[in-house]
Amino acid sequence: MIEIEQNGSAMTEKDKREEERRMRVTEGSRGFFFYPRSRWYRAWDKFILLWAVYSSIGTPIEFGFFRGWPKYLYLLDILSQTAFFIDIFIQFFVAYRDIDTEKMITDQNLITRRFLVEKKK
Repeated sequence: MIEIEQNGSAMTEKDKREEERRMRVTEGSRGFFFYPRSRWYRAWDKFILLWAVYSSIGTPIEFGFFRGWPKYLYLLDILSQTAFFIDIFIQFFVAYRDIDTEKMITDQNLITRRFLVEKKK
């Protein structure tokens, strides 16, 4: 690895990239995002939890006792699948707290990278 001299101490290229990432941790708002503790997002989270409970109970019943849902419940099933799809989209806009700096990350590129690439800790 290439070492870079900074302030009298040697830094590896990986350390430099990490430092640049930390510098991109924004304290102000950039772009469109949701704070995870906002009232709207917490309500959305509870809504998705209810749909998950419905889905975890309804799906086994559907496959165990029916050949598909009755027509009036089919629309409810489509609605729940749509809610899960929207939730995936919303997750790309939810800010998160950086573990090292304790700052809220609002940079859209960092949020997307965390959602798609990095493992949850």
